[in-house]
Amino acid sequence: MEINNQKRILSLCLTTSLFFFNLFGKIEPKTQKNNIQPIVETQETKVKQKEWNFMVYFASNNDLYQFSLLNIHQMLKIGSNKNINILIQQDTYGKKGIFRFFVEKNNLVLKEKIQNTEESTSGTPKSLFKFAEWCIKNYQAKHHALILWNHGSGIEDPSIWGKKLTNKANNLYSFNPQISLLELNRKFIDDRGIAFNTIFETYLTNQDLKNTLQKISSHLLKNKKIDILGMDACNMAMLEVGSEIKDYVNYMVGSEEVEPGTGWEYSKVLKPFKYKSLTPSEFAIHIVKAYGKEYQYQYADTTQSAICLKQHQKLEKNINNISINLLNLLSGIDENEIIKNIKKIRTNKKLTTEFANKNYIDMHHFYTSLLETLNNISQDIKNKKETESLIINLQEGIDLIEKQIIENSTNINLPKAKGLSFYFPTKKIHKSYYKTTFAQNWWINFLEEYIKKTKPSFY
Repeated sequence: MEINNQKRILSLCLTTSLFFFNLFGKIEPKTQKNNIQPIVETQETKVKQKEWNFMVYFASNNDLYQFSLLNIHQMLKIGSNKNINILIQQDTYGKKGIFRFFVEKNNLVLKEKIQNTEESTSGTPKSLFKFAEWCIKNYQAKHHALILWNHGSGIEDPSIWGKKLTNKANNLYSFNPQISLLELNRKFIDDRGIAFNTIFETYLTNQDLKNTLQKISSHLLKNKKIDILGMDACNMAMLEVGSEIKDYVNYMVGSEEVEPGTGWEYSKVLKPFKYKSLTPSEFAIHIVKAYGKEYQYQYADTTQSAICLKQHQKLEKNINNISINLLNLLSGIDENEIIKNIKKIRTNKKLTTEFANKNYIDMHHFYTSLLETLNNISQDIKNKKETESLIINLQEGIDLIEKQIIENSTNINLPKAKGLSFYFPTKKIHKSYYKTTFAQNWWINFLEEYIKKTKPSFY
């Protein structure tokens, strides 16, 4: 998620006017004089099994803290009921301390307060696992949605701290009078991690996330998968992120692009549970639709998608085959023709949807542009067999993406973003990418070859 910077100020009264904050301008968390005051429950009550546990891991010890208060307030409007348990963990800003709450309608029930331990420091594998353990062991449910709330960096793990998270936040969005929407200033986007704790400089790498989800699945769910992993964070709806989590999660919900600081509107996300339960696929679809409706008249660059990971291996195999096709063409007599056209596609914004992190592009749009180009130049390519194989694989890949994306929401500036991005840098490969599960694929070999062949001679 990102902090937005608009000059117009919307004052929101949270929990019977206990505090106000600036929705469109940055307020440092440490200046907040009031917080949501929990009503402490001193006696445990027996809880029957419900359909859902909705578990929100607020890694809020950072510049997004004030937005966690807004999102908790939204959850209070709905509250836990016969269909769902709403369970949250929130940081004590500036301290190694966390609170765990059971969310009732208009009432936060404080269940645990932990201080000065690894468990109480957000952005660590132990902290995330222990939160999930607390939820699953104390609240029985048929289905589980685990929401990671924080900044997000996609498949790249950042190598810097502190400065780049906030140094240009005031310039992040600007108003475009021609379309009457807020637009993202892409030049101001920097590195982040998932579950980023800037106070104590911890965050979850993609490998941390994978290992923790594996442990949750095996130790807490008896080898069943988490029904939904929602990432209320930037840049996480990626092919490579799906590869990290596919063995432990059925549905992934996230954004290809940067999210506004306000993130999901949780009263709308949870509203259906006032009346009924939802299946995992229905819930994942609903989250995306709720997000799209919330921002359609505010921001021009929003994205959100629900991705079914049950057949993710087929998509991995597909891009592996496409990578082999491309490498074969680049090593033969058609090298110049192929590299020229791939570069043309990759650097043309009409042919490739590129996000704030310029190394991330929409997979469907790139596949479609490459397929159309190959159909147009096929008569000029000598290696007909490899070209025909590539065309078949691209069409198969497009079909797989469309099946895997069960819901997608975009706005006016990103009309061809179909819900799943992937990594395609043009200058260098981030060192953390080599550590990913997906790096075993031939795609990384193609990237190395592409960068080598397109690098300017003066490098």
